Amino acid sequence: MGLLGEGDRITMNRDRLLADAKARALAMAIDYHPQPTGSIPLTGESEKEKMLEQLKAFAAAGKATPHDLVVGAALVDILTGDEVGECSEDDLYIRDLGAFNTLLRNADTLTRIDHMLNTGKPLRN
Repeated sequence: MGLLGEGDRITMNRDRLLADAKARALAMAIDYHPQPTGSIPLTGESEKEKMLEQLKAFAAAGKATPHDLVVGAALVDILTGDEVGECSEDDLYIRDLGAFNTLLRNADTLTRIDHMLNTGKPLRN
């Protein structure tokens, strides 16, 4: 059926699955060299305002809930920054983590997480 490639492996014995996966990962790690991190462009305040206006338009059209706007605004803030420029992947990760931690303090976010964990379905609140 073409689902497996030439380098794919099959472990028939379920009890060997973790050991085989670990051995394969260790074998691959010998030649591994991480890619150099690049810089990520940030568009700044002008693009931030345009993106926020799009979010508001989605809400007005009934395609976004009030909490979607909160989450979307956090994403916009991560991706645009405060001024036009560049940031490293690590800086972007720190921005993302900060936004995530802020969202975790929001009751609607916690309600969404709880609903997803209990039902397996997203909550549109």
